[in-house]
Amino acid sequence: MGPMAFWMPNTFFNLDIIFIDKDLRVVAVEENMKHFEKKGPPEEVPMTKQHHAQYVLELKAGQAKKFGIKPGKFIKWSDKSEKVKLFRK
Repeated sequence: MGPMAFWMPNTFFNLDIIFIDKDLRVVAVEENMKHFEKKGPPEEVPMTKQHHAQYVLELKAGQAKKFGIKPGKFIKWSDKSEKVKLFRK
Protein backbone atom coordinates (compact mmCIF):
# COMPACT_ATOMS: atom_id res chain seq x y z
CA MET A 1 0.00 0.00 0.00
CA GLY A 2 1.35 3.37 -0.90
CA PRO A 3 0.55 6.74 -2.38
CA MET A 4 -1.12 6.56 -5.76
CA ALA A 5 -2.75 9.00 -8.12
CA PHE A 6 -4.64 8.50 -11.37
CA TRP A 7 -4.64 10.67 -14.43
CA MET A 8 -7.13 10.83 -17.26
CA PRO A 9 -5.46 10.74 -20.73
CA ASN A 10 -7.43 8.99 -23.50
CA THR A 11 -10.59 8.98 -21.39
CA PHE A 12 -13.91 9.75 -23.06
CA PHE A 13 -16.22 10.32 -20.07
CA ASN A 14 -15.90 11.62 -16.51
CA LEU A 15 -15.19 9.13 -13.71
CA ASP A 16 -15.53 8.73 -9.97
CA ILE A 17 -12.29 7.21 -8.68
CA ILE A 18 -12.47 5.34 -5.37
CA PHE A 19 -9.26 4.62 -3.45
CA ILE A 20 -9.44 1.51 -1.24
CA ASP A 21 -7.01 0.17 1.39
CA LYS A 22 -5.93 -3.44 1.95
CA ASP A 23 -8.93 -4.04 4.24
CA LEU A 24 -11.30 -2.85 1.47
CA ARG A 25 -12.06 0.37 3.36
CA VAL A 26 -12.69 3.43 1.18
CA VAL A 27 -9.98 5.97 1.99
CA ALA A 28 -10.88 8.62 -0.60
CA VAL A 29 -13.32 9.36 -3.40
CA GLU A 30 -12.39 11.69 -6.25
CA GLU A 31 -15.75 12.52 -7.82
CA ASN A 32 -16.41 13.60 -11.40
CA MET A 33 -12.81 13.54 -12.62
CA LYS A 34 -12.82 15.35 -15.95
CA HIS A 35 -12.14 13.27 -19.04
CA PHE A 36 -9.31 14.14 -21.43
CA GLU A 37 -9.88 12.64 -24.88
CA LYS A 38 -6.31 12.88 -26.11
CA LYS A 39 -2.76 12.48 -25.00
CA GLY A 40 -1.09 15.64 -23.94
CA PRO A 41 1.63 17.13 -21.82
CA PRO A 42 1.26 15.74 -18.28
CA GLU A 43 0.60 19.20 -16.86
CA GLU A 44 -2.56 19.47 -19.04
CA VAL A 45 -4.07 16.08 -18.16
CA PRO A 46 -6.48 16.01 -15.17
CA MET A 47 -5.03 14.08 -12.21
CA THR A 48 -6.33 13.03 -8.80
CA LYS A 49 -4.60 13.89 -5.55
CA GLN A 50 -2.33 11.18 -4.12
CA HIS A 51 -3.95 8.80 -1.65
CA HIS A 52 -2.52 5.85 0.32
CA ALA A 53 -4.39 2.90 -1.16
CA GLN A 54 -4.00 -0.71 -2.25
CA TYR A 55 -6.78 -0.73 -4.86
CA VAL A 56 -8.71 1.68 -7.04
CA LEU A 57 -12.25 1.33 -8.35
CA GLU A 58 -13.32 3.47 -11.32
CA LEU A 59 -17.01 4.21 -11.83
CA LYS A 60 -18.97 6.40 -14.22
CA ALA A 61 -19.25 9.91 -12.73
CA GLY A 62 -22.11 10.19 -10.25
CA GLN A 63 -22.16 6.52 -9.29
CA ALA A 64 -20.21 6.98 -6.03
CA LYS A 65 -22.84 9.40 -4.74
CA LYS A 66 -25.69 7.23 -6.07
CA PHE A 67 -24.42 4.18 -4.15
CA GLY A 68 -23.35 6.11 -1.03
CA ILE A 69 -19.66 5.33 -1.48
CA LYS A 70 -17.60 7.58 0.79
CA PRO A 71 -14.51 7.43 3.00
CA GLY A 72 -14.89 5.08 5.95
CA LYS A 73 -17.23 2.66 4.21
CA PHE A 74 -16.11 -0.82 3.20
CA ILE A 75 -16.38 -2.49 -0.19
CA LYS A 76 -17.62 -6.06 -0.42
CA TRP A 77 -17.95 -8.09 -3.60
CA SER A 78 -20.65 -10.74 -3.60
CA ASP A 79 -20.15 -14.01 -5.50
CA LYS A 80 -23.82 -14.02 -6.48
CA SER A 81 -23.92 -10.53 -7.96
CA GLU A 82 -21.70 -8.13 -9.83
CA LYS A 83 -23.07 -5.22 -7.78
CA VAL A 84 -20.85 -3.57 -5.22
CA LYS A 85 -22.15 -3.82 -1.67
CA LEU A 86 -21.13 -1.42 1.07
CA PHE A 87 -21.00 -2.11 4.78
CA ARG A 88 -19.48 -0.68 7.95
CA LYS A 89 -17.35 -2.69 10.36
